Amino acid sequence: MSQGNSVRKELEKGLSNHKQRTDALSRIETLEARFDNLHGQLNNAFKQNGEKMDNIVRVLDALTSIVGQEEVTACVQRRHTERLEEEAAQTEAAVNDAIAAGTLVAVETAAEDQYLVVTTQKNADGTVRHPTRLFLPLGGYVPEVQTLLRAAKLGDIIPTIEDTTIEVLAIYKPVTITVDNDVVPTTGEA
Repeated sequence: MSQGNSVRKELEKGLSNHKQRTDALSRIETLEARFDNLHGQLNNAFKQNGEKMDNIVRVLDALTSIVGQEEVTACVQRRHTERLEEEAAQTEAAVNDAIAAGTLVAVETAAEDQYLVVTTQKNADGTVRHPTRLFLPLGGYVPEVQTLLRAAKLGDIIPTIEDTTIEVLAIYKPVTITVDNDVVPTTGEA
């Protein structure tokens, strides 16, 4: 009888392995079908975006022929500047909320990549580049500028390679607390 039980166990094991293989193949087929569907959707989206870009180019060409290249360029630049300033204002509001919540505090120098550094950049002629206020963590600036900002203090004006200057408007440090010897950034929530 023990030999019969052994054969039976082997048969059950084989059937179980067959079911696992069948289930795995079924899952693979499902994933392939989903991939094909996703691939088709992406191709369709790219095609639609291509068509939209073609339409935008046609509209810009028509506008250019009607009002002139200078007017179109000025309008596009003006709208781009407005968008940059709107984003800067929204970021500034979020920074002010973080300060009010106690998750950011003003400091004199930027010591770590996580410090938020608010700058403005000016051209050689003194005109301000847009956005007029740039809110980036120190680590978000290009390495050359990071080095200059680490040595800078609040209010410093730093010359750059591009024949522009960067003025440090504000520096904020994220507030952290220590819980059981672990440093935890605050969220502003109690």
